[in-house]
Amino acid sequence: MKRRTFLQQLAATPLIFGLGSVFSQEDGSTPDWYRKALLKMKQTGRYGIVIVVPEDPKKREQAASALYTALLRKPSSIFCEAVFICLSSKMAKQLVRKPGENSNRFLLDPSGKRIYSDRINVTYTLKSRRFSASFERFLHGRNNVRLKRQVAQIEVPEKIRVALEQLESDRIEERSHAEKILLESMETIAPLLALLRTTTSREETRARIDTLMRNHVTILDAESGFPQHKRRPRKLPYGTVLNKRKIYPESDPCGACGMALPSPTSRSFLTFIAR
Repeated sequence: MKRRTFLQQLAATPLIFGLGSVFSQEDGSTPDWYRKALLKMKQTGRYGIVIVVPEDPKKREQAASALYTALLRKPSSIFCEAVFICLSSKMAKQLVRKPGENSNRFLLDPSGKRIYSDRINVTYTLKSRRFSASFERFLHGRNNVRLKRQVAQIEVPEKIRVALEQLESDRIEERSHAEKILLESMETIAPLLALLRTTTSREETRARIDTLMRNHVTILDAESGFPQHKRRPRKLPYGTVLNKRKIYPESDPCGACGMALPSPTSRSFLTFIAR
């Protein structure tokens, strides 16, 4: 794809972070969307998960497709617990990698400080059924040590405490009210809910929390730029953009006349800004 064509597609995309610095990863400067990701982490008290994009174009496309599928089909609640960031290998060397290191998954604390890293098969892990387990273990730490430490830093307002109690209520009205309050505050209390999900002895409460966190990923609002549609993700990882492409039929079923030629269909594709 030509640079001009790519820019035209980005201009028509409603959900993108740092449009003005899409190609800043090529000139060594820090892209605007990366600074926004760090700000989001600081404002919400959430950790950041950095995924280094494969350099091979084919593998990069496969990884993007796998990530979009993970967002689209029953998305993991991990997407609302952490701020996801996708970087090129070149930008990773500038921002998170140490000299001579080959890690491609990094964990940042809310202040943006690197605290842990490992190496994974990016495409395989994103496609794997163990996606959630892999990223939860990475984010929470052994025996949830990092998750507990993070929750200890959260200031819980009284209305949230009440809502957490009402979440276990037998009355539908109370549970619905509690879910509404928790959903509105999800960006700052997601770690708290994640910990409660692992410690509660009530299966119903565990299921409600999981559904609530997944809903935060899939429910759209006016800021997303998309029409209300439960099948599209509410937020994309920083460093990615959603493009639409027309898929044309491979052949003309009617031969010479072309009268029965099917109309092209549109599909959405997740693309890494990183190049």
